[in-house]
Amino acid sequence: MTDTVEIGARISVNLPARYVAALDAWRNNQPDAPDRPEALRRLTAMALDALGGSDTIALGELNASNDK
Repeated sequence: MTDTVEIGARISVNLPARYVAALDAWRNNQPDAPDRPEALRRLTAMALDALGGSDTIALGELNASNDK
């Protein structure tokens, strides 16, 4: 049996420079210094969790396999 990997939607966003600076500051304060797409995934999952809307999203399930 083969494992299948579900690939989500590619979303492109334009952020104001101040948001990019804040994102980069957050990334650089993380122990593993994630790249921008991974940082956005993590922050999105944390925000959804804080709002009670991430029942199907677990931080451990996020991966960057489609970012290369």
